[in-house]
Amino acid sequence: MIRTVLGIDLASSKWSSVGSAMIEFDDEADGFTRVVAGAITSPAIPLTPDALADAIDAFARRERVCAVALDGPQGWRDPATVEEMPGVGRRCEYECRTQAKTGVYPRTFPGTQRAWIEFCVDVFAKLLAKPGVVLADPAAAEAASSYLVLECFPTSAWRSSGLMPLPGKAKRPELAPYLRALVTTYGLPPTTVRTHDDLQAIVAALTAAAAVGGPAVPEPKGAPASVIAHAGSALRIEGYIWDVKPLGGSPQRTVTRVGGR
Repeated sequence: MIRTVLGIDLASSKWSSVGSAMIEFDDEADGFTRVVAGAITSPAIPLTPDALADAIDAFARRERVCAVALDGPQGWRDPATVEEMPGVGRRCEYECRTQAKTGVYPRTFPGTQRAWIEFCVDVFAKLLAKPGVVLADPAAAEAASSYLVLECFPTSAWRSSGLMPLPGKAKRPELAPYLRALVTTYGLPPTTVRTHDDLQAIVAALTAAAAVGGPAVPEPKGAPASVIAHAGSALRIEGYIWDVKPLGGSPQRTVTRVGGR
């Protein structure tokens, strides 16, 4: 059976900065069959959490996507976290060494990331309010009547894959060597990618495939998500970041370096 997953590299500034990628895989052959970078066409409306959630949801239902992985935080640090716990953000952020950290609401590290973090948390909330959408949970193989949603951090997923992480967009890295490394490591079919955001979205989609039993190994990190009451409303806290490894045990260290360096 062919199944489909979707990866999203979240951005809050403009539609053109939102990366997307769709990956199909064959359960019987246990392999990836198709990769489409830049899968979602940006609508001609302002970018808001509602608009992005609607665009993702419409695509997921039309393409019969079984899981969506989002590169962005789903919640805030649990205010009950003991002071002795290392790190300033959520457990998953400490384990995955994310650059931005979500502290106890409304604090973020650095403070300049607050708008983006609130945007991402809101997108998760909007998606999880859609009919039949369920947050992926490694402790419970709960099937969603529509699709699962999960959080990822591509930089950590590159590392767990045994690959050199893609440098930040500001460094303007050559994309082709990193794409080739992914294709080699996961046996992806030939594909092309035009933007940094879409390449990160491919990595996000790989975590989604692993989370639903596709041809990759899931590696969730962090603590379970929950919802608490705050100022008369609901506040999402903690949650897992899903990493991914290639099938066959340990990552293939022979492809750790890309670009011949």
